[in-house]
Amino acid sequence: MRSFFAPFAVVLALVAGASFARADDFVLALSWTPGFCATLATPDAKPECAPSDASTNALLSLHGLWPQPRGRAYCAVSDDLIARDRSPGWDDLPPVPLQDPALEQALAEVMPGVASHLDRHEWIKHGTCTGWDADTYMRTAIALTQTARATQTQRLISKAQGDTVTSAALCRALEADFGPGILKAASLKVDRVGRGAQRRAVLVDLRIYLRDSGSGLALDSAHLAEGAASLRCTPEPLAVP
Repeated sequence: MRSFFAPFAVVLALVAGASFARADDFVLALSWTPGFCATLATPDAKPECAPSDASTNALLSLHGLWPQPRGRAYCAVSDDLIARDRSPGWDDLPPVPLQDPALEQALAEVMPGVASHLDRHEWIKHGTCTGWDADTYMRTAIALTQTARATQTQRLISKAQGDTVTSAALCRALEADFGPGILKAASLKVDRVGRGAQRRAVLVDLRIYLRDSGSGLALDSAHLAEGAASLRCTPEPLAVP
C-alpha cells in the first residue's frame, strides 16, 4: 500500500479561526505495547494486550502527541465530555471526528490502543489543545511515529524483545539517530513489576520533546526541545517483554 505520509518530516497546517493559541512545544509519547501490557494487573482487560500480530508488537506504537506545557488539556471541551473521559474506560466517548477515512486504518496500524479507544481519549484531552483539526492532529502523530519506526533506536528495541536493554544502549542509539541534543530532549517511562527476586524494571514509553519553530514539526535534530527533559544513561537492564 502506498504511504501518503512524508517519512521524515511533516508540515503542520493550522486551523483558521481557532479560539486558542496553537501549541509550539509537544511531547511525542511512544509506547512499547508489550511493556505497557506487562505492567497491568489484568492485561486481558485491554484488547490491545491480547495475542496479536508479532510484527505490530515488535514496533514502537503511538501513545500520544501532547501539547505543552504539562496540564494544557481539554481545550473547549464540555464538562460532560471531560467527566466521561476521566471515567474508567473510553467506550462512551464520541469517535474522533476524522474527515479522511484513510486515517482510521493508518491510525490503527500505529496505535494498538485504538482497540480501547485510546484515540478518542487522546483527541479529547490533548488534540483539542493543538489548534489543529482532528485530521491534522492524527496525521501528524502518525507520521512522527512512522519516522520513529525507521530508526536505529527501533531496531535496538526490537532486537532486545524477550530480553533486556540498558538505558545507556538506548542513549547511544538515540544519539546516532538524532544527535547529542536528544539526551536533553527525551525521557523513558519505566515501571517496576513483580516481587522479590522477580522484580524488574520494564520499558513502557519513550518520550521525545519537540518544538515547532514556525516551519512545522518533524522528528529530527532540528526540532528537539533541548532542555525540556533529561535522559538518564545507565547500565541498569530494562526488560523488553
